[in-house]
Amino acid sequence: MNIAVVTYAGCVRCIKECRMLAEAGHNLWLFSHFQPDSPPEVQLEDVFMQMSFYNTQQELLELLTGLEFIELVHVHNEPSWMVHIARAAGHKKIVLDAHDLNIVRYGWDKAFEMGGEDVNAIGECDGLIVPCDRYTEIIEEQGKLRIPILTLYSYVNEEDFVEGDNDLGGIVYGGSIYRPERNHPLPYRIYDNVARHFANKGIPFHIYPGRGYEKHMPFYESIGSVVHNTLDQKKWIKELSRHDWGFCGSPVKHRQWDNTLSNKLFDYIAAGIPAIIYQAKATEDMFGLRGIGVVVKDLKEVEEYYRDRDLRENCRKTILEQRKKEWTMESQLEKLEAFYKEVVGKDVLPFNEQEEK
Repeated sequence: MNIAVVTYAGCVRCIKECRMLAEAGHNLWLFSHFQPDSPPEVQLEDVFMQMSFYNTQQELLELLTGLEFIELVHVHNEPSWMVHIARAAGHKKIVLDAHDLNIVRYGWDKAFEMGGEDVNAIGECDGLIVPCDRYTEIIEEQGKLRIPILTLYSYVNEEDFVEGDNDLGGIVYGGSIYRPERNHPLPYRIYDNVARHFANKGIPFHIYPGRGYEKHMPFYESIGSVVHNTLDQKKWIKELSRHDWGFCGSPVKHRQWDNTLSNKLFDYIAAGIPAIIYQAKATEDMFGLRGIGVVVKDLKEVEEYYRDRDLRENCRKTILEQRKKEWTMESQLEKLEAFYKEVVGKDVLPFNEQEEK
């Protein structure tokens, strides 16, 4: 199948899906504002037939216009206006991979106050992909959707799985993180209370900032955290495996964490380490009782679990035994291809199978 992949950030989830699709034999063309967030070991020319970059909406419109060989446009938000641009360029079948929505973060009223871009994009697409079932529940609070919907978890590519030796120990967190700021719009990304608590308990708290968050690290270092460099996906998974536990949760009670599954959980699974799940209801509901981590209601509970080596080893054993059976991005391929077929109304065989046919 010929697929145009449209993104702004070239995010990790986007590239994980594309690696899976390309390996299965689909032809992909990438349209992105930023350079994709991909491990150096992954040759992007083996994933994409061509990569094109844009700065403005007009440039993206021009790039997407006239591509009659494209059978499907797969848009990764955020932002979500790219759906409208793809439609304006004349494409008939557009999928929105909605893994970051303001209606999930803030609710419908606030999303409309912010312009309703996500809402408009959902109404304009032909199929919707979400990272967990709670997204669908929230979207359908306003009415039943009449387009195909697929829940696609942000699993890690099996090629990136490691076992590790846990030689650094401690609890690790990686990703988006800010230093404290009054009235910050994303308070669930400010981890100073978590960092201070662990420092006071003598528990090493390791932070690997996501791309663009390095400038906030001097603050966390000043309050006792162990700060590391930003790493690409593959190296990040390898470094994760050197720690004892991964922290998966929100420093404050927030609907964002109650309503979506964290990418970090799947990174920890790929690294073979258990998760401490805190103030993350969607993650707790789905994975809290699977033997791959522990759910804590209060940070005071963490110290007991952290010191329990037998518990940690039992969780790790469960992860290593089960992850390749069901927790790989590749395990999602058939579901995604069936969804594409429903959207475009015809078989979406990879090109190697088309040739055989």
